[in-house]
Amino acid sequence: MLGADLGQQALISERPSREMREGGTGLGAALVSAVSYGQQRVISDTAHHRLCFDRPDAVVRAIRDVVDRARP
Repeated sequence: MLGADLGQQALISERPSREMREGGTGLGAALVSAVSYGQQRVISDTAHHRLCFDRPDAVVRAIRDVVDRARP
């Protein structure tokens, strides 16, 4: 989940902002690889703190996928 953060864009130039997003993606990938059945989903049209408002469909889909995987 690494869309553009408007507050960040106002304070930080494009290059550092892009590097921060890429670093976050790499950190997420490392975390996911350490968890059984972990999965990283990159949602580019929203920011992390706005995901549930901008893309409730993605949140619901992720929850349903977890529940489906947990069923015997």
